[in-house]
Amino acid sequence: TLSGFNLLTAQRLFGKQRKLDQIRAKAKPGVTPARLASEIRAILPPGTQVRTGDAQGESLTSDVIAALDWIDANKATYNIRVANMSMAGNQATSFRNDPLDKAVEQLWLNGVVVVAAVGNNGNADGTPSPIGAPANDPFVITVGGTDQAGTVTPADDTRAPWSSYGRTIDGFMKPEISAPARYMVAPVPMDSLLATSEPDRVVAPDYMWMSGTSFAAPQVSGAAAEILAEHPTWTPDQVTCALMVTATRTADTTGATVVGALNPLAEVKG
Repeated sequence: TLSGFNLLTAQRLFGKQRKLDQIRAKAKPGVTPARLASEIRAILPPGTQVRTGDAQGESLTSDVIAALDWIDANKATYNIRVANMSMAGNQATSFRNDPLDKAVEQLWLNGVVVVAAVGNNGNADGTPSPIGAPANDPFVITVGGTDQAGTVTPADDTRAPWSSYGRTIDGFMKPEISAPARYMVAPVPMDSLLATSEPDRVVAPDYMWMSGTSFAAPQVSGAAAEILAEHPTWTPDQVTCALMVTATRTADTTGATVVGALNPLAEVKG
């Protein structure tokens, strides 16, 4: 099974999707949710939902593969350009023989940018941790989570202690890039499962906080959508390159954030 927030295109799952939408908007300061929606309408088709998770947010790998196959078959119809996977496998596997990796690679090779959360199985002592599918795949953009240290600047950001990082079984360093993932406050319907199961995290009516790489990945997906809006002919490899070369250095010294933190304000030319 895979655990996490099962957002593949524009999924709404137990109130988490509204929070993820807000996080996408915050990926670029000054971009309102309304403006973001208009800008990425060509990236994520309005109302399209691909659900695989149960009430606990867990998915069968076979269901996720079926969902990815559906996206691949319908990407032209709905102009799907970015697939965000805020979910992570429970075991380290090789991308060479994992069927989930084969499914995300098929999307990637067919022109869809795939963004995956690295997972929340990191070690507080800083030692590397196992990386499961789909985050282990060298084709996808794998996103880690940073602790923002309560400041705006990323210069003092470090790896959140639970954010996974390390080399995959096949020797690839993951994640490629990181984004804020600790104490993320955003709107959530108060009657949703998320709010009713975690009432201590409600900070104000219709607002609550959550932490996890599931909230970091959508920020990178939003940035990828912004890049494709400016450069609609770019390939997934070009989008990955743009995100990595414009990343901002952090205070992390373990290599856990690899190239650095997402820099949504960077001007991408091409």
